[in-house]
Amino acid sequence: MSNFILLSKINILSSLDFMSGKKNRTKGLSALAFIFVMMLIIAGASGFLTFIFTKAFDEIGIKYYPILLYFGGLVVILEVSTSILSVKNTFGGKDYDMLRAMPISKSTIISSKLFGVYVTALAYSFVLLFPSALVLTIFSKDFNYLWIGTIMVILSPGIPLIVSSLLAMFITLIADRYKIGNIISMALYMLFFLAIFYISFTMSSKNTSDGGEFGSALMNMMWFNPTLYFIKLGFEKSLINVLYFVLINAGALFLIMMFLSLLYDKLHAITTGARANYKYERKELKNKSEFKTLLANEIKKITKSRLYFINSIMSG
Repeated sequence: MSNFILLSKINILSSLDFMSGKKNRTKGLSALAFIFVMMLIIAGASGFLTFIFTKAFDEIGIKYYPILLYFGGLVVILEVSTSILSVKNTFGGKDYDMLRAMPISKSTIISSKLFGVYVTALAYSFVLLFPSALVLTIFSKDFNYLWIGTIMVILSPGIPLIVSSLLAMFITLIADRYKIGNIISMALYMLFFLAIFYISFTMSSKNTSDGGEFGSALMNMMWFNPTLYFIKLGFEKSLINVLYFVLINAGALFLIMMFLSLLYDKLHAITTGARANYKYERKELKNKSEFKTLLANEIKKITKSRLYFINSIMSG
């Protein structure tokens, strides 16, 4: 257990760029300040949007719980889209030989890496869900929103981790079979993002001329995580239904960590066993102009790095 805690701490700190801060304190503090400011902005936006929704619901005369379900579905989209690369690098990483040589069991190492992914997803769910639950509690004076929202914060990453693992394995099996695997994987990522945007847009673009339609349009987002249906039943019928949400999502977290950590060798063999063979050929060097050289360098960056490609598209 001590090895698991130590490795989890290292993975979490390195993901937040604190490790580099030990060598360069200014860089570490700037990274920490940036993350803190972004979390404040997202939390503020979540609380403000919830406030707007509550005013609209007051005029219509319906309960607030569809707002919480809306943010629950939004969290799933964010967690899945940000966890795919992390999970893919976990079971398809290039440091497999190093893992085998370490005096710590591979299951402990992999489970600590997955715990780091869970903590990152937990941060997303916290800054989106908790401010919303807090605002709903203040305006409704119903503490059920607060404790149910807290449960959603803690357990929401369960289903997204399973979906991320399946998508990461699918993308790896498809893309790594070909020499243009990076391009194929980037295309699959973009198709995934477009599908998410299209589905979320169609779910929220229904006719909202009356209260029932407006509330149902928000609640449609919960189907990104079908277990949120039990939260809906908890508000509408009996709070005992929230227990089913807890059991399913806690079980999902436990199963995905056990599955990936105990079957790591087989998963690594499956995802890396069909990689394309590269044949390197020596080519003559040709003189190029400065413009062509810089252009070729940028194209190589885009086609070789998925993150560079995605960040370029999003920033554009």
